Amino acid sequence: MHSKEALATLTSEIQILQQLEHPQLVKIKNSFEDESQKMYYVMMENCQGGNLADKIREMPTETPRESEILGWIAEICMALKVIHEAALLHKDLMPKNVLFTEFGLVCLVQKKISTTTEPTINYLAPEVFTEGTYNAKSDMWSVGCILFELCTKQRAFSDQTPIKLMPKIISVIYPHLPSEFSFELCDLLGDLLQKDPRDRPTASEVLARPVIIRCLRTK
Repeated sequence: MHSKEALATLTSEIQILQQLEHPQLVKIKNSFEDESQKMYYVMMENCQGGNLADKIREMPTETPRESEILGWIAEICMALKVIHEAALLHKDLMPKNVLFTEFGLVCLVQKKISTTTEPTINYLAPEVFTEGTYNAKSDMWSVGCILFELCTKQRAFSDQTPIKLMPKIISVIYPHLPSEFSFELCDLLGDLLQKDPRDRPTASEVLARPVIIRCLRTK
C-alpha cells in the first residue's frame, strides 16, 4: 500500500463488501495485510466455471443466442445494483472480472478487487478521459462494452495504441451490431453507450426493461 490513508480506505470498502450478500457477487471470505511485503491480500470464494472472457473466446463463429447474452447482462446488472446501492463503484468491469460458478451462475468480482492486471482502457467511459470523473453511470458504460463484445466477439472500442483509442471512446465511435439482433437489444446498447453519463440507464433501469424481464422469466 502507498499510504495509511489508502490502506484505511481499502479496508473500509472491503468491510462493506463482506457484508453484501447476493448470488451474483463473489463472496469475500477474508483479508489481511502482509506488512513485510507491503501487500494486502483478499481471499474470495472459488468460481470454478471460468470467466466471461473465456466464454467469449469459446463461442462458435455464428451469432450467439440473444437470450443467453441478455441473461448474462441481467445478472451483471443485478450485481451492480447491489454495489451501487451500497454507495460503491466497481471501476474495473470487464469480461475477465465476470466469473461463473460450476452451475453457470454469473458472479461479479466486487469493485477493484480484480483477477487481472490487464489495462482496462477499452472499457472506460468518455468522462474518465474528458473530465477525470467516474460514477455509477461509468460502470454502466462498461456494461455496454461487454454487451457489444458478447454480440460480436470484438471489443466495441479498440486500436493499436491508447493514443488512437481514446478519441474513439470520447467520440463514441463503434461498429453497428449484426442485423440478427433485436431492436430492443440494439436500443439497450445505444443507451448504455451514451456519451453523456446522465443519459445512460442505471442498473435498476436496465433490469426493468421489458426485454430483460422477458429473458429472466424464461430462465
